[in-house]
Amino acid sequence: AAAVEPVANMEGAQLGNTTADLSAEALGQEDNWPSCCESGTTSNAAGVPVFANLQAFGAVSGCFQDDCTNTDKFDAVAIESCPLICMSVANCSFWVSGVEDGASRCWLRSGEPGGGGVDNTTAWVSGRRDCAPAGHAPLVMGNKECWMGDFNYASCCALSSGGGGNPHCWDDRWTYDKCCLP
Repeated sequence: AAAVEPVANMEGAQLGNTTADLSAEALGQEDNWPSCCESGTTSNAAGVPVFANLQAFGAVSGCFQDDCTNTDKFDAVAIESCPLICMSVANCSFWVSGVEDGASRCWLRSGEPGGGGVDNTTAWVSGRRDCAPAGHAPLVMGNKECWMGDFNYASCCALSSGGGGNPHCWDDRWTYDKCCLP
């Protein structure tokens, strides 16, 4: 498998407005990035799509049927967003990065990565869940500054409570937009 060119330091990497502490020292990880990446994998070659609420991690476009609350893909400015989101979603085994409709996107999959199923897939890259720059850690859903005790993403931002989440969670300081849309 061909390796991807090394990337810049990932401390303080962002997807939307969500920031994670990505220092290698903080997590004690050894950096195997980018040698763990494989080129020539397509999003439909293998594995099962993993649908999840990616809006909670800052995804806002490029989602399946334009719904980032239930999607297996999202627009990503940087390939490093792919493993960051994959490790944050419970059922994600591997990620795929490529271009669809002129936009750089990531796809989340379970199972095993597979080879290219279409022509000219050399620009597509995949990696297992743990194939990430040193220091990547799973993200907290929503804005972690909002959550304490029984107030968490699941209890406050659930779509079953309606478009604005659970109204008992919000006041003048803490709002659905601030807490649920990072």
